[in-house]
Amino acid sequence: LKINLDIGNETSLNTFQQWRRNDQQRIIDFTEGLVSIFSNPLASVKLLRNIGLVGVDLLPPVKRLLARQTMGIAGKQPRLARGIPLR
Repeated sequence: LKINLDIGNETSLNTFQQWRRNDQQRIIDFTEGLVSIFSNPLASVKLLRNIGLVGVDLLPPVKRLLARQTMGIAGKQPRLARGIPLR
């Protein structure tokens, strides 16, 4: 079923804005977490961070998932981001 809605109508724009806002907030939270982890001078935090980095490096599926998440290509993507025309 194809519905021809104006992609510039208020409902469509509000839906898209909310969808992207959630993605943006996840990236902001993730980035703040990285800054916190990598700027923490405590030896115990450094040790856990380094163990985590080695663990991610040794587990290719986890590494791929993390890469996809950080590149913004995981989960549901807008049509244009997937190379699909809007109409």
